[in-house]
Amino acid sequence: MHEIRLNKEIATRWTASDLLAFAEVRSAEFDVANAITTVHRIAKASDRWYVKRDPRLRQVIAQAVDIVCDPERRSTARDVAKTQWSMGRLKHTDRPVQERLAEEVVRRLDDLQPQGLSNILWSFAYTGAPRQHVLLAVTDEFRHKLLACDPQALGNVSWALAKLLVLDAPLLGEISREAVHKADGFDPQGLANLAWAFATLQQEDGALFDCLGETLAQDPSRWQPQNMANLLWAYAKSLVTHVRLLDAVAEETVATVDNWNHQGLANVSWAYAKLGCAQYRRLFDVVATAVAQKMSTFTTQNTVNIAWAYAKLSHAQAGLMGLIAEDVIMKCKDYSPQHCSNAAWAFGTAGILNESMMQSLAEASKRCIGEFNAQDLANVTWACAKLVWAHEGLLDVIAQDVQAKVSSFTPQNVAITAWSFGCLAIANEPMMAAIAQSFLCRFADFGAQGLANLAHGFAKQGICNKVAMELLASEGARTITTFTNQEFSTTAWAFAKLSFSTPALIAAVCGELKVRISDLTPQDLAMLAWSLAHFEGRESKQALEEISWEVMRQSVHLGPQDLANICWACATAGFENAMMMNAIAQEAVKKVDRFTVQDLSNTAWAFAKLGLAEDSLFDAIAAEVTAKAGTFPAQNLSITSWAYAKVGLLNEAMMEAVAGEVLDKIQELDAQGVGNIMWSFAVLGLRRHRETLCAVAERASKLADDLTAQEVSNVAWGLLTLGQVDLLRRFLPQALRRFLCVAGCGKGAGCTEVGPGEGASCADLANAAAASFLSGSEDAAKLDALFRRVIFEPALAKLGALRDRTGDLPAAIEELQALLDATGAPYLGPAYTREALPRLQIAAPWAGEAWTREARRCCLEVAPEWRIPGSRSIVSYAAWDVRRRGGDAATERLVEEGRVFQSGRSEGIASEVKDLLHPFMQITKRDMHSERVALLELIDAMLQRAPERPPLGPSLGAALCAYEGTVRIYLSHFPSLSSLGVFCQFMRHCPWVWLAFDFDDAWHTCCGLPRF
Repeated sequence: MHEIRLNKEIATRWTASDLLAFAEVRSAEFDVANAITTVHRIAKASDRWYVKRDPRLRQVIAQAVDIVCDPERRSTARDVAKTQWSMGRLKHTDRPVQERLAEEVVRRLDDLQPQGLSNILWSFAYTGAPRQHVLLAVTDEFRHKLLACDPQALGNVSWALAKLLVLDAPLLGEISREAVHKADGFDPQGLANLAWAFATLQQEDGALFDCLGETLAQDPSRWQPQNMANLLWAYAKSLVTHVRLLDAVAEETVATVDNWNHQGLANVSWAYAKLGCAQYRRLFDVVATAVAQKMSTFTTQNTVNIAWAYAKLSHAQAGLMGLIAEDVIMKCKDYSPQHCSNAAWAFGTAGILNESMMQSLAEASKRCIGEFNAQDLANVTWACAKLVWAHEGLLDVIAQDVQAKVSSFTPQNVAITAWSFGCLAIANEPMMAAIAQSFLCRFADFGAQGLANLAHGFAKQGICNKVAMELLASEGARTITTFTNQEFSTTAWAFAKLSFSTPALIAAVCGELKVRISDLTPQDLAMLAWSLAHFEGRESKQALEEISWEVMRQSVHLGPQDLANICWACATAGFENAMMMNAIAQEAVKKVDRFTVQDLSNTAWAFAKLGLAEDSLFDAIAAEVTAKAGTFPAQNLSITSWAYAKVGLLNEAMMEAVAGEVLDKIQELDAQGVGNIMWSFAVLGLRRHRETLCAVAERASKLADDLTAQEVSNVAWGLLTLGQVDLLRRFLPQALRRFLCVAGCGKGAGCTEVGPGEGASCADLANAAAASFLSGSEDAAKLDALFRRVIFEPALAKLGALRDRTGDLPAAIEELQALLDATGAPYLGPAYTREALPRLQIAAPWAGEAWTREARRCCLEVAPEWRIPGSRSIVSYAAWDVRRRGGDAATERLVEEGRVFQSGRSEGIASEVKDLLHPFMQITKRDMHSERVALLELIDAMLQRAPERPPLGPSLGAALCAYEGTVRIYLSHFPSLSSLGVFCQFMRHCPWVWLAFDFDDAWHTCCGLPRF
């Protein structure tokens, strides 16, 4: 009776504090019921967490365990289960006490009911797993009694197994079957817990998930938001798409969204995104509104999950992402590496750059970079690449961490990291060396996407790791049939960009191209065209032709950007297919009003680069540029101007608009733009735009330290050509100093050679200095000395060797060509050519000015209008009187009183005869020049008149030696070095024929008449 009275007193105490106080005084009197009742009521008390660290709690629990484990106290199995449940409820972790009670559980298994067994397993989830034999014994006993379980017990046990990470597939299978049978007896929380457990343990069970989904779909109104969200989370975790469930949850969420808390909103959004259910747009719109209202209550994980979900399904609205960004900025100082990487990934996927947020994430990431795993590093780097946001401090520490951890990276992580740094054009050689080494160790695991991304990364960073690239080429060639079209084109582009290829790779690319060419997108075609144009060999040329035909076939389907990209790629590679470019031009004219500013300038540049003056296309582009000039950045204005000048097309209205816009945007003009504008205005003769020219010249002076040798020369040459002598004199001192500093590969003012390709710039600037009356200045003298030492004197020596009959002609030809290739000098220019002629023993015409005036008059009749100097526009006038020495003057004399010659191929003249006047390569082969046409006609006639025509071959030259007389030639433009080489070869073969030569500068005159 005493024990009953104690229990009544215990029952009157509702708080854990009161119960502990009572136990402290009266525990010595407790029997089994008193001890069990006390701990059970403490476990159920609302203030139980406040006494968790109270030492009296440990004493009460220990006493209860002692009592239930004491055989003399006659406790029941139910008492043992209640005690274990109480310990779980209190999350009480006292290992010795736990182990003692666990052993008692094992002894009482036969007497334990299913509910008691379920409560014991449930408590283990909170107190920690017992010894293995205990856990196995309890689960085995539960399995034997499973059919007698109620729904709550089934749910509790499955939940406990998941928390303990115990994957007992047979037991879970039996629980599933029994749960399906008793589904109507579960409450929503029990069903959600059941699904959560199976999802957590990754236990697939179609029948169970079908049953649970149908149960919710039949009556979603009885489900609380939390249970609904938890159930949906399980389906997403298990990647199970149950349409009726998804429809029902979406509809119920929209209707009850005000009742959902931050956790539920985050979970439901995450689940739909995980399952890729983008079609529930209404749901995401409603949730977005709710999130905006409740953002202040969101945890860090909630915020990141929302961002991830909306980005994953492409529902990232600017307003919502802006609120998320603000939340990230406030909380990211406490972010974990995964939070940092997931937030960055979400904004990268959404394509929304929030500078402040990314800066905050960068600082947070730098603080904990050592804790980042491979996926975190790859995600953050990828996000930076997608957003084109290069935070050097962050990327530097990422690169260092990648080097340290690359061995833990998956192949996908390795490839994405390389790809990302490439996209950002940040070359980090130590990191890429580590990545290359990682690739060499496990190349077979990379797959097509990994190989393509890795190749892209090396190429965009401009890092050619030979060993890695050889292996990439080998693996790419071996597995190329598994590549997607994008991976295929990207890989080919990467190798072309690095100028690295192998015969096997080229063969594989060309072969695969034939198989899939009809399936390639315009972007793929553009990349492959560019790539193949950079590969050498017969196979690549044939593949290019195939691409050209495919482009023509698809031309009507190509969009503006596709058209611009393809022609830009071909021009960049120097590949020309006239029919394809014509097809592109026709389509571009039809769609030109949809071209962006970049498309317009790229297209114009491409056609100009290839020398294709498609009038209708350039007219259409000009109309668009005129209308949209105000939207053109300075760079695009300069590129467009350059293109029109390159093909020699002057559109007055467009250039008027360009001149005005250049004046307005002069501060945006960079060094290249300055050079392009001045050069194009000079070529097109736009001297009337004095205000623009003054502004560009002043801008050139301000940017003098940034100008390249070519840009310096272009500005000086342009001012000279346009007759802006005052501007030229102001600019030239800076120009000379800058040129002397950067010429010769940046060797400074004391350089002794000119960098590759700078010969034309050196020639133009030297001639400009000579014509500007500044030739006496110190820098002008230095430039003159440099030009003479590097180009003028070597050229005269090589030309002299061509003229010298005692020397080896093939060797002389080869040496002059080598000089032209090395310096890139196309000519000596007007001033220095005048000086060179007498040294080459080429005289002025014997009739002096009268003969030259006649030559100019006749040339003007053929070419009455000024045209940009080029092989087709430069004409010559030639006269000759030669005869074979000792021959009959009446029959063997050749006389031409004077005639105009134009460029041409000298049809009808044998190639062996043409070889006597070898033309030289200067970007293109100079074999159609009008003066060469004239001389070829003469020497062919001389050979025809020879008494015994020699056979075609090397002996032809000897037959010409017998002739004497005079030849006079006038050229409407100063000669190229190739033309001087032709003259010297003529004089070598005809040593007794006196050659006189005169010329004008076609940039300033039209056959002697002033251009302006």
